[in-house]
Amino acid sequence: MLKRGAIFDMKQKFICVEFVKDIDEIPLKFNLLKKAPLSVIDWYVRKFNPYRIEEISVLGESGYLVSIPITLEESRKDKEKTMMITSKMLENIKELSVDIAFPPRNFPFEFPEVVRIANGKHIFALLIMQAINKAVKMTNRELKKTEILIIGGNETITNIVLENVYRHVNYLSLIFDENASDAEIEDYNKTAAYIFDDVGLNVRITKKNVDCLKSADIIINTSNERIPYDYYYKRGAIYFDLGMNKEKTRELMVKRGDILVITGLKIKVLEDENSDFSTGHVQNNTYRDEIFEAQFYIKIREYRTLLNRTYANNTYFFDMVRKINEILVEDNTDIVSFYQRERALTSVHFSKFLNI
Repeated sequence: MLKRGAIFDMKQKFICVEFVKDIDEIPLKFNLLKKAPLSVIDWYVRKFNPYRIEEISVLGESGYLVSIPITLEESRKDKEKTMMITSKMLENIKELSVDIAFPPRNFPFEFPEVVRIANGKHIFALLIMQAINKAVKMTNRELKKTEILIIGGNETITNIVLENVYRHVNYLSLIFDENASDAEIEDYNKTAAYIFDDVGLNVRITKKNVDCLKSADIIINTSNERIPYDYYYKRGAIYFDLGMNKEKTRELMVKRGDILVITGLKIKVLEDENSDFSTGHVQNNTYRDEIFEAQFYIKIREYRTLLNRTYANNTYFFDMVRKINEILVEDNTDIVSFYQRERALTSVHFSKFLNI
């Protein structure tokens, strides 16, 4: 449940950052300033950074909704101002025991990492098998015949995806770019051996391999690098983007209108109650993956441990992932729908990829 409030305590919390919709929403200290020239208001904002803050609750976890004093349109024109006021706000907000923040999805630049950023990608990785099953069903495919390809990049996300996928599929490949080190490949060969001993699945580990790229029905990207794979992908492939390079994703969508790119999730916890708070991240008691990840990070100790420590033993890492998956199952966490950047994907979008 989500509620508005005005009580501030010192428990670890998250923040949701938004732009003001127009200049009238900027909390100017003096009414006289509202009639001042725009240049004066600009000076005031740069000097005093008057952001608006209120407390909210997401699934029982407390956080803050913060409106920074700049519109989306102005932010796109003035990077220096946008980054300055956002960084100053984040530095100030840390005094309120904020541990994690999630920015607007349309934030035009790389969000300042003053605190941990909730981008939804780790939750996406934990729910990846549910996402695959839903996408396969919506495109009339058979999972047992589906070839899965993981593009390796972020180590934690790659390993979460591996753990969640390998028991459920018959064809699985993991590909890296040509700059991947021999030590990195060797580590994943050990993981592949563990998987083979566990379920008898032969995971193909390789550097750039055109055959893998051309035959994959579902591609799960965990890399931020601009790897030149775009034209190799199979027509009709489903591409789950768990990387964080927005420009790379935009270029892929422009080049390849014949593959279905999915960048985010809308999540529902079935036991949740009705909400009296709604933003672009929360609607009709469903949650964008970023806000779900933020509250989950505050609430679940095992999840914080998973993201904040290094594992020398993949077996222990996989055990931790399984414990977190059990928590998600107990909470009846369900994927309601998918996003392609800011666009909600419907059955109409999936219908274009039926039986391909």
